[in-house]
Amino acid sequence: MRIASYIPVLVLSADWEQIIAEHIVGEGDNKQIVLPPSKLHEFVAAVNKEYEKYASIGESPVILTSALVRPFVRKII
Repeated sequence: MRIASYIPVLVLSADWEQIIAEHIVGEGDNKQIVLPPSKLHEFVAAVNKEYEKYASIGESPVILTSALVRPFVRKII
């Protein structure tokens, strides 16, 4: 049995970090993300494309994001 000695990681680009952060509205526990549908679709398509690359070799990566956007990325994906 082979034990992997690494965790595959996708790092969210600075561009996507900024786009998502700019579309967070609200205060405290009432924060929401209000991405335009076209940007939401573009983001999901980009993530799926990268995940498929890893899936083709039998891996499932984690996504590394800043703490600010992490809960919103989690909701989107």
